[in-house]
Amino acid sequence: MGAGRRAQTYELETGVRRLFRIMALAFGLLGGFMGAQAPEFAQQYRQRLGGRVDELQRSVNGFEQEAKKNNKTIPQALTILEEAQDPIVRHRGVTMRNDMERLRISTQQLREMNEAGPFARIVLLLHGIDAPTASSTLSAFEPAIPVTSEGLATTGIGFGLFYWLIWFFQRMVSRLFGFSGRSNSGPKPSYANAQQRKDRLRAATSGGKFGQMRPDAQSPASPPGGIAPGSSLLRK
Repeated sequence: MGAGRRAQTYELETGVRRLFRIMALAFGLLGGFMGAQAPEFAQQYRQRLGGRVDELQRSVNGFEQEAKKNNKTIPQALTILEEAQDPIVRHRGVTMRNDMERLRISTQQLREMNEAGPFARIVLLLHGIDAPTASSTLSAFEPAIPVTSEGLATTGIGFGLFYWLIWFFQRMVSRLFGFSGRSNSGPKPSYANAQQRKDRLRAATSGGKFGQMRPDAQSPASPPGGIAPGSSLLRK
């Protein structure tokens, strides 16, 4: 491979590394921002979960009051509704039973999230998430970067993960195209040394080492002062 070919390859490799460094930084910042949204989403989800628990509790309390007015227990009232001939009444019984189950699960999850530590809340969110509550939280979600320990930790995790992904992709591209993977601060390829030798040779040639006398060099036959023997000035 000639010096020009190696120079083009080195410049291409340097440009690719520079591009991937910029991409890694950009994607790292994006990953950090996305990572910071996990505790923020958990916070907003917890607030909406509390509102959903209050809503379900009011519905169940109203049904309990209706059952007491008719001298029925909750299981008896649900059985009457679910065995009714009218489909609307049966649907009312199924809906109320589902609401009671959701109230039990949501109340337990809300209590656990309130008692859990910062990082455990994210795990609890993934463990037993309520789909309607999560959907309403996502539709009205407001991005933010919490300045808490969990917010800073998830930001760092997101940055490191996305940065590592771009770095890994760079390694794959380098292997695919046969790049050396060396940093710009390392030794340059041999073509650079060859070019430097050419520059030194050109400078030496223009300085008079080949066929030209140096300005301070004088002929051996010339006396000091540069006047040759037999000059007309000596005869005078």
